Amino acid sequence: MLSKYYRYPATLGETYKPNADDPTLVINITALNEKVKTKAGEFECVVYKETNTEEPGFTFTSWVAPGVGVVKYAFTEDGESSSSELVSYTLVD
Repeated sequence: MLSKYYRYPATLGETYKPNADDPTLVINITALNEKVKTKAGEFECVVYKETNTEEPGFTFTSWVAPGVGVVKYAFTEDGESSSSELVSYTLVD
């Protein structure tokens, strides 16, 4: 459920609703320069934590590296968790 509505530049602690069609989705910016190691390398990331006001067991956290994109995410719903990370990438002009 990747929202694709990440604000940048980001402001630490900012909370916003990214989608007028779904007012229950809320994003909070929890970090601006968090280092994340993935198989593709180490990145300085903005961390976006998505929650849903109608589903208290739901969280979706994305680590987004400016100029690269989402390099890692973690998803939790009703106690079940999964995650994924970037394994390789190529920047194009």
